[in-house]
Amino acid sequence: MVQYALMNYLPQRYLKKANFDTLMDDNFIWNFKDGKKWATKKGAKMVAQALSTYQLDDVVFMCIPAACQRTYVRRCRDFSSYVCDMCGAINGFTYINVSGKKVKKHIARNRTSSDETSNVFIDKDMVKGKKIILFDDVVTTGATCREFKDKLEELGAKVILAIFLGKTKRFVRN
Repeated sequence: MVQYALMNYLPQRYLKKANFDTLMDDNFIWNFKDGKKWATKKGAKMVAQALSTYQLDDVVFMCIPAACQRTYVRRCRDFSSYVCDMCGAINGFTYINVSGKKVKKHIARNRTSSDETSNVFIDKDMVKGKKIILFDDVVTTGATCREFKDKLEELGAKVILAIFLGKTKRFVRN
């Protein structure tokens, strides 16, 4: 599976080291996470443009779900629809349902890998035999993406690409 991030993302603890462009990128990602309409549209345009070289008429576009259904809907419903309208992919938003609420990955310290997808339910009939492109707002280690990819592939799907708005930039301490 190919993974591609459109920009860098800087964790808040490093913002003192950020230049103006990085601050603007982070601000955009935070607004996307908040479900701001302008950020949703801008993100969809960026992702659709990045996917424009792919033939997507038989590919399902799926957002990796957030911690709860409410957040998943706020971030992904319109975004997924916009992307699919622009690039011709099949909208996989309704194939996923999030039950309850999981602990946010960047907050939790002690959890097993099964914690990541245990509250996510996927319509297996809709993904079986399909090619999938995954989307998430930020990738740090890639663990969430790998775990969701594995779950989809257990259901018979083939994940061909994962695309992210931002990739967490890491600083090495001297």
